[in-house]
Amino acid sequence: MRLLTLGTGSKGNSYILSDDDGNSLILDAGMKIETIKRALNFNFQSVSGVLISHEHKDHSLSADALEAYGLDVWKPYVWDDGLDRITLGSYAVSSFPVNHDTEPCTGFLIRHTSGFRMIYATDLSYTKYFFSKFKADCILVECNYMDEYVNQELKYLRHKVCGHFSLKNCKEFIKVNQTENLKTVILCHMSFSSCDGAESIKQVKEIVGDGVNVFIATPEEVVEL
Repeated sequence: MRLLTLGTGSKGNSYILSDDDGNSLILDAGMKIETIKRALNFNFQSVSGVLISHEHKDHSLSADALEAYGLDVWKPYVWDDGLDRITLGSYAVSSFPVNHDTEPCTGFLIRHTSGFRMIYATDLSYTKYFFSKFKADCILVECNYMDEYVNQELKYLRHKVCGHFSLKNCKEFIKVNQTENLKTVILCHMSFSSCDGAESIKQVKEIVGDGVNVFIATPEEVVEL
């Protein structure tokens, strides 16, 4: 399994999770459709489905366009409780609600037929759910800011602190969901004006230990999972 980051952060978020046969799942579609098409080599037949966490354009910009191409685009945040399940090709996906300021938003538990399991959670300040029994191999989770670096005069301060994961909350999320199966943590949606990437990796590694690889999601980079 591998994960390609197309974009991460306020300018657009989208990731492509692929298995060894090239079957892929798109996680959020907040990039221009041309960018997504090029990343797929214009091959939509390889796409099992698309998961959209919430309606903000930095996550859903190309959702309608992908749907128009005939892809299964799943938006569980439209349900009242955000809890649902779906099977998309080789991927079985469950959703769970997360707190994102005032906007409905969902995270995802992704299971591949190979046995690989992944948690994807972004744009959240809190979720009441934890998934240690899920035994995730990979956690892709938002690490947006560090408290000490946040500008208290920021125009959208409330949205930032009530709608996004701090490093502190990110570490707690990883801690409660880590099991012996965890091999990879990828920190996404990081704001480099209010978060130190190197320090974030250091602090997360102090929690997960040397046996777990920790990365920062970086556009156009592939992480082998």
